[in-house]
Amino acid sequence: MAADLVGDELEREMSVAPSGWYQDPYGEAPFRFWDGNIWTSATSPGARAAQSMAVQPLVAAPTRSAAVPTTDRDKGAALEQKVATLLRSMGYDVKTNVIITGRSGARHELDVVGEKSDQLTTFRVAVECKAWEQPIEEDVVAKFSYVLGDIGMREGIVACLGGYRSGAEVAARELGVQLWGPDELQSRLGAVAMSDMSTRAPQRVASGLPSGMTLAQAGPLFEREAKGKLGFGGEEIVWRSSAWLPTAVVQVALSTVEGRLKKVLQVHRIWNAYEMLDGSLVGKFSTSPPLSDVDLAKSSIRPMRKESSATKAVKEAVDNYGRVSTEAARERHAIRLKDLGIPAPYRAVAENVTLAFLPLHLALLRRRDGERVVAVDALNRIVNSRLSVTLSSNIHLLRESFQ
Repeated sequence: MAADLVGDELEREMSVAPSGWYQDPYGEAPFRFWDGNIWTSATSPGARAAQSMAVQPLVAAPTRSAAVPTTDRDKGAALEQKVATLLRSMGYDVKTNVIITGRSGARHELDVVGEKSDQLTTFRVAVECKAWEQPIEEDVVAKFSYVLGDIGMREGIVACLGGYRSGAEVAARELGVQLWGPDELQSRLGAVAMSDMSTRAPQRVASGLPSGMTLAQAGPLFEREAKGKLGFGGEEIVWRSSAWLPTAVVQVALSTVEGRLKKVLQVHRIWNAYEMLDGSLVGKFSTSPPLSDVDLAKSSIRPMRKESSATKAVKEAVDNYGRVSTEAARERHAIRLKDLGIPAPYRAVAENVTLAFLPLHLALLRRRDGERVVAVDALNRIVNSRLSVTLSSNIHLLRESFQ
């Protein structure tokens, strides 16, 4: 399998050797099988290799080069070769550092390009290799997507040793670009091939809202929910964990005309956070909320909607309120505005939106007739009943997010 292949430098040294069993260059077993082109994942304690070695002399297998890539440039070149080897093992004709002139007339250098054909069509894929210590931002994905469009290529992968920020992940999902972070690279290239390419950078860095409590401090809230009203209908707490919920933090400009004699336009701003599951309001701020870098690791909940849906909801609610004329209709639409955290008398404009993650503590409660999720908002230190219902209806999201 591709995940078990070793680096190009070993393969070049073995290029003249026939297929067969040889001493394992990595010391994981006495012998490893060389298929004439690449080292495979097949190893042997010795007996199974005896027949192959009987008809061909055992040559000393190459040892790992002492030169380990240390700079981003060296690591980038090494990563390109490892990705190229992977694509070749999958049947692609591969070239590295390819210059292609796009439709715009611009010349683009692609790190790795793979191409293979069947009886019906030709498949082409381009890979951008980033061996940076820090996670890549969304601008890397956006630029690569533009290059793919300019050269008329549909399939693209960004391989990033330092991982990627949440904005890059969102951009990749919307633009149809694959991201290979440290976990993905190791699963495809193998731990041995990646052993000299490690980086200490977080795998999934994002902007997070501050947490006001720990998972342990949320324990009493879980226990109170599990006991039920008046202590009846007790449930068993079978799982608990901290998590990060994606939210769209929308900066809203509120304006109104004040003054009796001289009319003056007054504007002030608020910041509202809307969770990206069903779009409900989870936070209100009178100033720009303090955000800090957080490592999502494998504890972020997969969103069900885009950031832009929050600004769209605000605009629709404001427009609907301004469009109606009857008092009853205004009261009805004012309730919608209140749910979104928008004061009704003001003219509101959503100016921009930022992706930020809300800290949560979650518990799974179970009884005979089913199970449900209790979500504690760690920013406001309360049980969010609406969010608990939403997550209970979408428990598959948690199972997928915490795999």
